[in-house]
Amino acid sequence: MLPQRVHGADVDLPPEVVLPQFRGLVVDADTSDEILRSKELELSLERLLSSLRDAETGQRGYIVTGREDYLLPYDQALREIDGRLRTVEARVEARNGAAEELQELSGLVKLKLDELAQSIELQRSGQRDEAIALVRSNEGKSVMDAIRAMIGERVLVEQRNVERLMGTERDARQATLRSSVSVSALAVSLMCALAYVVRRDSARVRISEERLATTLRSIGDAERRAHLRRRGCHHGRGTRVSRRYRRARGQARVATRRSQKG
Repeated sequence: MLPQRVHGADVDLPPEVVLPQFRGLVVDADTSDEILRSKELELSLERLLSSLRDAETGQRGYIVTGREDYLLPYDQALREIDGRLRTVEARVEARNGAAEELQELSGLVKLKLDELAQSIELQRSGQRDEAIALVRSNEGKSVMDAIRAMIGERVLVEQRNVERLMGTERDARQATLRSSVSVSALAVSLMCALAYVVRRDSARVRISEERLATTLRSIGDAERRAHLRRRGCHHGRGTRVSRRYRRARGQARVATRRSQKG
């Protein structure tokens, strides 16, 4: 558990809730990269096979018709095959493929190209029957079948790998989703706890403020009462002095009248 303290409230964050989310993101990224590498290898293999088919189509069209324009697919394929074979080799290595597999595929491609070039050269030299005989010998067909089988097997391996990886990716996303839901629920719980703590502390502060205000009012009332008492004492003392003064002055007037009469 990962203890945390939020506004005086102890909160435990379990690693089994938080860590799967980050682990799922990492697995998702790695799996996506591996899926991409498998798809790229599958596409490169299919493009190489397509170029070999185009070369074979051009060779057969030229032998049948004797027209050079039928060699356009063959010429185009020759410009593509070397580059596509290098691409396949690089992507097989990226997938940790065996070097023997690459060597076998490269050897078969070379055999096929040699067979195509030989039959075309026979046709150009006027040896059409020999060229047709070479095609009918099934030598080129056997090599092409072997290439198709090797590429098809490797494509099937990559397709199965992609299916497996997609399952792994799907599981990782589901785990991430479950972890996200758990984290969201935990966040809601934390917010509720925080709201409770804030309300509790606010109530305590309000009560303290009310008590302080009551105390201040009591002190003010006591001070006002004391002030009034002090004022009342001064006023009573002044009244007694005034009475004595008036009484003495009255007595003085009476004495004065008496003296005048006498």
